[in-house]
Amino acid sequence: MLGTTLLLLNATAQVHTFGNNLDFVNHLFKNKLFKETIIALENIDTTNFNKQQFDSLYYYKGYSNYSTAQFSEAQKDFLAVSLQSNKYKFSVFHAALIASQLNNYLASALILDSIQIAPSDTLYCSLLHIEKAGVALLGRNLQRYAILDTTLPIEENNFTAEKKRLNNSYLKLLHHKDKSPLIAGLMSGLLPGAGKYYVGKKGQGLSAFFTQAVLGLLTYEAYQQGGIKSLACISYASLFSLFYIGNVWGSVTTAKTTNKEFNQSINNEIMFTLKLPFGYVFR
Repeated sequence: MLGTTLLLLNATAQVHTFGNNLDFVNHLFKNKLFKETIIALENIDTTNFNKQQFDSLYYYKGYSNYSTAQFSEAQKDFLAVSLQSNKYKFSVFHAALIASQLNNYLASALILDSIQIAPSDTLYCSLLHIEKAGVALLGRNLQRYAILDTTLPIEENNFTAEKKRLNNSYLKLLHHKDKSPLIAGLMSGLLPGAGKYYVGKKGQGLSAFFTQAVLGLLTYEAYQQGGIKSLACISYASLFSLFYIGNVWGSVTTAKTTNKEFNQSINNEIMFTLKLPFGYVFR
């Protein structure tokens, strides 16, 4: 590792020693020295590069940037690989997957729509279709997914398990309704804990109700015994008001959090489903 790094530093100090030779870059890449690969590629002389060499450069750089979590750069590099390259399919599918990982589902859909696959290549056609369907779900375009699902090719039973998983995610989205933060807040304002019960946090809702009920009773008892200006009445009334406001606000934020958790969970399911066939085809 140290020897290779020293060799790289020496080479980058004398850029002309690279010339247009990708052998050294290939050596770094095969040894998974991705940071060093990027440095080498940035210093290589591309003056006399042909199309094939540029494709290799973009592929090496895209893969290395992806491996070092430089996802936006990796996406650009993969998209620069030409249709004639034997790395075209890997690169363009990977670029679409990266766009989905970056939550840019429109970009991912556009990349997938641009992919050129021969109709006779049933494996890649099936992969393309399943990826398009998954991205439609990620973008919550259920209508597009329904259309893609009915036309999903099933030659040679390619990705039938993945199709089933996507259908399960689709059904969850189809029957799910986000909880309204406004309704949750209003319900807790009218009846403490009702808002949290509404969003599915039944235990928290019951706890909030009984807490408010106890504080309300203590406040009333203190008022009966010492009047509205008594220290006990003021203290309990303050606690009651504090918990009341906190409960209303908590119900609003809980509704937002519950919606976010649901959507994130579904997105994780879909991304997992999309990565499986990708890994199978390009292993």
